[in-house]
This record gives sequence, structure tokens and C-alpha cells, in this order.
Amino acid sequence: MRSVFPLCANSDASRSLRDTTEVGTCLYGKAIYEMKANKKIKSRFRRASSTKQKSPAVRQSKVPKRTSNRKPDLKDAKYFKTLIENSADAIGCIDADRRLVYLNLSARRMLGYTKKELAGIVESGIIHPNDSDRITNEIQRVFAGVNPEVVTRCRVRHKDQTWRSVEIYARNFLADPQVKAVVVSGRDVTEQMKAEDALQESEARYRALVELSPEAIAIHEDGKFVYVNPAGARLIGAANPEDLIGRSVLDIVHPDYRDIAKSRDQLANQQGSEGPLLEEKFIRLDGSVIDVEVVAIPVSFKGRHAVQVVVRDLTDRKRTEETLQHRDAILEAVGYAAEQFLKPGSWQESIQDVLNTLGTILDVGWVAIFEKSLSPVRRATIGLRHEWVNEGITPKIGNLEFGDLEITEYGFDRWLKVMNEGSFVRTFVKDMVGKERALFEGQHVVSLAAVPVLVGSLTWGFMTFADCQSERKWSDAELYALRFAADILGAVIERQQYEFALKSTEQKYRMLFEESRDGVYISTPEGKFVDINLAGIQMLGYRNEEEVLALDIERDLYVDENQRALFQRAIEEQGYVKDFELTLKRADGKKLTALETASAVRDSNGKTVMYRGIFRDVTLQRQLEQDLIQVHKMESLGTLAAGIAHDFNNILSIILVYNSLNQRIANDPLKLSQSIAAIHEAVQRGANLVKQILTFARKTEVHFGPFDINLAIRDVVKMLNEMFPKTINLNLHLVDEIPFITADATQIQQVLLNLCVNARDAMPGGGILTLESDMASGRTVQTMFAEAVASEYVHISVKDTGIGMDETTRSHIFDPFFTTKEKGKGTGLGLSVVYGAVKNHDGFVHVESEPSRGSIFHLYFPIPKKSPPLYSPEKGEEKEIPGGSETLLIIEDEDAIRSNIESLFESKGYRVITARDGGEAVELYKKKKDDIQLVLSDLGLPTLSGDQVLFLLKAVNPAVKVLFASGYFEPETKNELTRAGALDFIQKPYTPDEILRKVRKALDRS
Repeated sequence: MRSVFPLCANSDASRSLRDTTEVGTCLYGKAIYEMKANKKIKSRFRRASSTKQKSPAVRQSKVPKRTSNRKPDLKDAKYFKTLIENSADAIGCIDADRRLVYLNLSARRMLGYTKKELAGIVESGIIHPNDSDRITNEIQRVFAGVNPEVVTRCRVRHKDQTWRSVEIYARNFLADPQVKAVVVSGRDVTEQMKAEDALQESEARYRALVELSPEAIAIHEDGKFVYVNPAGARLIGAANPEDLIGRSVLDIVHPDYRDIAKSRDQLANQQGSEGPLLEEKFIRLDGSVIDVEVVAIPVSFKGRHAVQVVVRDLTDRKRTEETLQHRDAILEAVGYAAEQFLKPGSWQESIQDVLNTLGTILDVGWVAIFEKSLSPVRRATIGLRHEWVNEGITPKIGNLEFGDLEITEYGFDRWLKVMNEGSFVRTFVKDMVGKERALFEGQHVVSLAAVPVLVGSLTWGFMTFADCQSERKWSDAELYALRFAADILGAVIERQQYEFALKSTEQKYRMLFEESRDGVYISTPEGKFVDINLAGIQMLGYRNEEEVLALDIERDLYVDENQRALFQRAIEEQGYVKDFELTLKRADGKKLTALETASAVRDSNGKTVMYRGIFRDVTLQRQLEQDLIQVHKMESLGTLAAGIAHDFNNILSIILVYNSLNQRIANDPLKLSQSIAAIHEAVQRGANLVKQILTFARKTEVHFGPFDINLAIRDVVKMLNEMFPKTINLNLHLVDEIPFITADATQIQQVLLNLCVNARDAMPGGGILTLESDMASGRTVQTMFAEAVASEYVHISVKDTGIGMDETTRSHIFDPFFTTKEKGKGTGLGLSVVYGAVKNHDGFVHVESEPSRGSIFHLYFPIPKKSPPLYSPEKGEEKEIPGGSETLLIIEDEDAIRSNIESLFESKGYRVITARDGGEAVELYKKKKDDIQLVLSDLGLPTLSGDQVLFLLKAVNPAVKVLFASGYFEPETKNELTRAGALDFIQKPYTPDEILRKVRKALDRS
């Protein structure tokens, strides 16, 4: 591509660049002269310096006054040279031979090249290829004098290889003896062009949005349309937007709203502010009136002030609002009908009021209720039973034409068929035929609708709504609302029929009902007693029937609401429950264990409408059973007593030996530390053993929750390793990451313990006891137990190498009190407890055994569908436990413990007050209650027990903070203390860190 400014790296070119200073001087002088002599040239020169604004340097400089006949002196030339050299615009000069003889600093800066670099680059072409020919042609025309000056734009390559947009002004000064060149000025307009492109793109997007907008948008000047988008044309009914241009805005505004439209536009025009959102009416070109919502906004349109309006069609919304209002009125009428129908007494007493309300709201002429019945000759007939008529319509009750009409003869069989299929009858009388048409035409009915009245699943009759003036099109919303009113009427009729039937049969079983010694009741599925006998009232601890009928069964009687849900699910699935065990609350707060047998009473649709049942008090029986189980638990622990005693003796021996050793190694810190650690480990071992014994021995309430079966097995085996004789080897084979089951921890631990003790007894000479865990599919379990419904089960097996069992023995092992042991060696409850506990968890037990070949007990526990996640506590770094300056009251009857605790807390900065018993503690607290921030008390104290101390301290200061310590907390006692206000509990024996952390946490609690 040939360069616009050919420049070669030869001597002439080099000389031309060296001579730019002299040429520039002439140019500056000529420029000054031209500015003084000719305003037009002055204007163009400024334009050459800046296409958009004047150069600050030129604008602010003061040009020395000169006469037109003398040349500018050197001082003036340097002055203007400095201005032009530092101009914001690029300026260059090209002589008659097309040589670049001058290029100012701004030009070189614009292109990014030095003067030397420019000499070799211009020839290669710095004009964009797409612009080069055009620019060359335009500059040549300037040289030729065809165009003395030109203004154009092109893209120029910068040194960093990016393209810059430049606006160029070129003027021919070849004839001027002082310049003899074409002067070219340029300005970088890259950012300006980007802004212009962005503006054009933004305007195009805006126009596209307006054109495609679903909202009607128009612009008007002086009350006439100058722009309308397609949506606006559609709104007004014009074929295209051009049909509205030039028309008056007020032509489409409804006369009632023209003043509002004028005020709206005046506000936008005069005040220049957006008008409020107004609702108006427009007249479309076809003359129809529509509701619209209008907002006016002042805008500039083609440089002139105008008003833009955005219009939204409200016709559909208004129509919807009217429909909703009509629907709401119908629903309100239906609600009123329901309220009247459900009042005590017969529905016939309120039917006229209901029909009047429905007819008035629907604006019909006639509302009637027809009943289907059988005539004495067994023919199905339809008879008018109740009606309401609007003003001006003759009442029809007593009219022979609406007596009991034969269904088929008058076409009502077609009506009943449609309604039995769940639909409605809606028709014009003109479309009827025969007697059906004659019947309704005689009553001046034009159109009608009918909805069925269902009693159970049978059509009792129907409600008819007639328009006596027009061919009305009944909406689905109207008919469904009326269907609801008819359904309520049907339910009320059904209830009355049921009540009548109930009363007629009540005497048949009333005597049996009242004289039964078990509780007999009738209740609703919603949880209300309908009837209950005297034995049931007394069993629940209430004084009379009225108190029981007022109860909410689930809330007031059930201890566990889940039992109510299980009861209802079972009775819905089977239709009855037998010996369903549940725990109830008596009126005095005591718990009642009952066995309930009940059946569901269903209506003709199969819906359960009530429960009839009997419940028997088995509280004493269950208590005896629990006592027997507890005896067996203690018996199980008794069989382990030798092992326990042996283990405790070992622990005590360790403590005594190391304690004696401490006196001789007091001066050896390393050995002393090791000795103390051994004592600490022995104490922890003893504490853990006690915790395990208490876990198995204590009585606890059943509490189901997420349970890690592997962890339970490991805990049991850990204890048995300490207690079982060394002749029995314990093996574990556990599958990792077995899901949690939902279980009661104490029951599962008891099951495992019983099976292990049973296995030990089966191996009197020693053997191998193996505990395994894995997973089993639901199908596998179903092959053994058809009632298994879970998709997966946790499988546990307890295997021994003992004496085994024959088939006869194996068939009775789960029977209560069945035992093969010698008299006095067992109660026979061990395996029955196992069986009962597994069944309580919806699990299964399977036994494999042969004489002399050992036994395997397989346990299967269902895995819940959403198994709780495995919990693994994060281990954080041990931090120094902070102390404090608070005052503590420590109550401990053991002198050594009291002294050690006192020293421990004083070492952490606390003030400590001590008491030896409960009585002393209460007296100390009364005297110093304002100074004491926390009470740390043992639970078992002389004089007054820990719980008594708590109540007495609460009487002195209700806000007292109390922390209890004990070797064992009964669950019931712990719950009572918590309810009484105890903050927390700590298990003995405890480490210094444990007691310090508990106390600090209690003190920090707000």
C-alpha cells in the first residue's frame, strides 16, 4: 500500500527532517499573520488545531500586534512554535514534492514513535488498509487545488500495533511563500468514536425495546402524536402506527377523562416532571371503550420538548376483578349456607334463608331443591321439596306440575347420569324436548343449571338455579361454588340420617356399654370423645363424662403423640387394632399403661367417621414385668460380680503400689510423673467400669434415637474383657460405616449383654465368643420373616462354641421363665428379654444351633429410610482453661475432696467458701448470698440432701446458680433438678480440667 506521506530514508528525506525547525518557524509566523489578517483563515487554523474545542494554549495566549507588512520577529516565532509544538493536536507539513517536512511533538506522541523511528515507518504505511486509498485521494485533491481544504477521518496504526481513530484537517498553503506546504492537523478521536458508537447502539437498543415492548408507548408534541409503537397502535385498533401520527391525543381519550389527560400532559410539559400513574378510559378506533393506566414523562424528541406516555390496558384486569368480586360474593354466600346448615337442629329450619341468599347473590329467578325417591309402586321419581323465587315470579310450591315426577318420563334420568359422572347440568330450555321442555317453559324458565346433592356416594337429589330472563352461561366457578353448598347439605343430611340410625340402635348395647369393667368409648378420628362409659372415666381419673368429652385426645391423653399417629395408621390400614399398647396421662398427671382394641366405623364412601374401642388398664401388670426384667438385669450383673471384684482389686492394687512408690521417688521428677500418670490411668479405668455397670444396671425410660450399633458392641466387649474368665476369647468382626439405626441404647445394650452372658454359660470350659456386624438386604430377611418390610437391615450375630441346643430346646428359648439351668442359677427371662426388645425395634431374631456345635443368634434391625449421619466430633487443640475472681460456695462432705477442690480453684484466682453439709451451706449462703456467684454441691450430703439445698437456696435467691457433682445421677432425679433450676451436672470422678471448665461455663452463662 502506497503511503499518503511518502518518506524515504535518503539524504533528501533526512535533510527534510533536519530542516523542520526552520520550516516550522516560517509556518508559525505565517499562522500569526493569517490570524491577524483574515478571520476566515483564523477560524480554519483553529479548526486545524482542534476539531471540537479550542486549544487552551492558543485560546489563552496573547498575540503581539503586528502590521500586515512586516514579518514576525524571532521571539514571536519561538513563542508560537512552542504553542504549536505542544498543541493537543498533531500538526504536520508536506511540501510540493510530497515530503513530510515537519511533524510536531504531539503527532509523534499520538503515534508513539520517535522522530528517527517515524522516518522509516511512514513509508511502510501507518494508515489502515481500508482507509488508505480514500485518504490518499482526498490529500491529492488538496495538493491539486481541487479542494483547498478537507476534513476527514481515518484509522492510524500506533507503535503498539493498535489502531487509533484520527480526525484530520488538511489545507493547501503551497502558494504561500512563507509556508509552501500542505498543513495537516489531526486529533485522536478514538474514545469519542467509541462513545458515539455506544450511544448509537444504546439508542438502537432503546428503540428496539420500545418497538417490541408489550406496553403501549407514544410521544406527542402540542397534543399531536409524533411517534406510536406497534403495541400502541394495536391498543387503539390502528392497522399500523403511521395511521395515528399527526392525530390529536384527545381524540382517543374518553370525554369524561379529557380534563385529566390535559392536566397530566401540562404537568409533564410545564414542570418537566413525571406525572402520577392515572386510570383513564380510551376510545378505540372501532368506538369501543377500554380501561387503561397512563403515566406521562417529559422527553426530548428530535431536539424538541415532548411528552412520552406509557399506557397499560386494564380491560382484562378490570374484567378479572369483577369476576373475582362476583366469585367472592358467591363464596361468601356459600360460607353463609354452610354456617346455617351446620347449626344445631334440622337443616330444613334454615333452608329458606340459605336459598334466598344464594338466589339473591346469583341474581336468578328461581332456586329449588329436588329429592329423588321411590313411589309406592317402586318407580323412581323426582319431587320438588324446597324453593325460593325472586320478585315477579309465581311461587311453585303446591303446583301439581312439580309434584313427584317420574324420572324417565320427564328426562331427569339424563340429568342424574350427568351428575353421577361428577359433572353439572347447564342448559337452555329451548334445547330440551318433550315433557321436559314443556315443564320448564310453563314456568317461564329460559336457562338453568343443576348441581347434585350427594349423601355418601349416592345422589339424594339436586339443587336447580334458573334464569327466567336470559340464556345465561354459567361459569365453572359459579357451579363449583354451588356444588360445595350442595355437598355441605348432603353431608348434613347424611349426618342426620346417621344420628337417627345411631339413636335407633343405641338401646341395644347401652346396658353392655355402661356395665363393662373395661373402658368403652366412641371417638372421632379428629380426637374427640363422642361417648365413654363410667369405667373409662374412672380409669382416666376424671369426675364425670363432661370433663372427658371436652378433652383433645392427642393433646390431653397421649404421653407420646407418635403413639397416636401409629394407632391411626394401623386402624386405617387394617380397619382395627388389637391389644395396641399405649401410655396415657390421667387427670392427676400419673401415667396409665393401657391395651386398646378398637375398630373403625366407615361411611358408604369408605371414609372413617369414628372409632369404637375398649381399653384395659395394664399398668400394674407392666410394672411387675419391668420389675422381673430388672431382677434379671441384676442377676446378669451378679454373675459378673467375680470379674468385677477382680478388676477393682487390680485397680486398687495399682493405686496403692504407685502411691507407696511415690514416697521413695519424690526426688526423681521423671519417675514421679510416670507414677502419677499410672495412678490417673487406673482411676480412669475404674471410673469407666463404674459407668458401664451403671449403664446396664439402672432403670431408664425408653428413648429411641440415632444409635451406632458398632460402638455399642465395642463398649460391651470392652466391659466383658474385664469380667469374663480368660478361658473365653472374644473376637470382633465389624463392618465399618454401618448406618445408624433408630433404637433405645439401654435395651440394645441389655440385649447384647444377655446374649454374651448366655454364650459364656454355654461354654463352662471356655471357648470362643464372636460378635459380628454387617448389612442384610430386605429380601434376604423376608425369606425368613414374611413380615419384614424394610429395604435394608443391620445384621448382628453372636456366635459361641458351646454346648448348643436341640430342636425342642431351641423352640422354647424365648418363652418367659423357660431355662435349662439348675434351680437357683437363672430366672429364664434372659432370652425373652432379648426377643421382646428386638421386637420393640421392629427387628427379628433367628437362631442356629445344634448339640455340641455351639449356637449363633442373628439379630436384624431395620435401617430408617433417612439414616442419621455418622457423628465424629472434631478434635481441637487443648487450651488453657481460664480462671476468675468470682466467689464460689463449695459443698462437699469428703474432707480430702473438699480440700483439693478449694486449693484448685484458689490457684485459678477464685475466692472459695466451703461447707461440710447441706445445713451449714444454707446458713452460709443466707449470710453471704450477695458475694457468692456460684454454688458447687455434691448430691449426697449429710443433714440436707443436694436437692433440698437447691430448693432452700432458690427460696433465698431465685437467680442462684447451682452446679451438682455426683458419682451417679438417676435420670428422674436429674430431670427434677433441671426443672428446679440446676445449671449443669458433672460425673465423679472428674479431672481438674473438667471441673474448672464446667464451673467457668456455668459462671459465663447469662
